[in-house]
Amino acid sequence: MFTMTYYGVGNGRGALQHYGTFKSGARAVVRYLAAELGPKGIRVHAISPGPLKTRAASGIEDFDALVDKAQAKAPARSLVSIDDVGRTVAFPRD
Repeated sequence: MFTMTYYGVGNGRGALQHYGTFKSGARAVVRYLAAELGPKGIRVHAISPGPLKTRAASGIEDFDALVDKAQAKAPARSLVSIDDVGRTVAFPRD
């Protein structure tokens, strides 16, 4: 099981503060599910890939500036894509 989280959890800044609150709850659910399902061999993960250019993100005010800022701070000076995230979470099971 996977969910996507957000680096702004707990920061409570700007227009995304409600989004951060939701993602904080999602992280808690991941921890509880991991504790409950882990002994049954079911892994539960939360990933935080950074800003992704999605249809939903197009509605975020100043999203392009957010992407530019994140890209400038990233060690490789580039961000992951939706395809990168998909390949990461779709790894084959042994």
